[in-house]
Amino acid sequence: MAPEEREAFDKDPLWNSIGQVIWLLRQAERNHLPPLRTIEVASAMRIHQTRASELLNDLERLRRVSARKKGRQVSWSIGPGEL
Repeated sequence: MAPEEREAFDKDPLWNSIGQVIWLLRQAERNHLPPLRTIEVASAMRIHQTRASELLNDLERLRRVSARKKGRQVSWSIGPGEL
């Protein structure tokens, strides 16, 4: 990868998984949709649900997303660190 390509890649948050998760959650909020469930994030990103859960839990620890648990389902929204 050329240095210019690498720089563009690094600057675009949609090239990394965390940026994609944040983007998905923001899109849901902008479109006035209910908070996304882990399975919906995994499906949208085309990754395994376990990986989506890991990403979301990491972001929750960083206070970038918030989780709401109802039974066994977890719904995710933008956290206080992203507002």
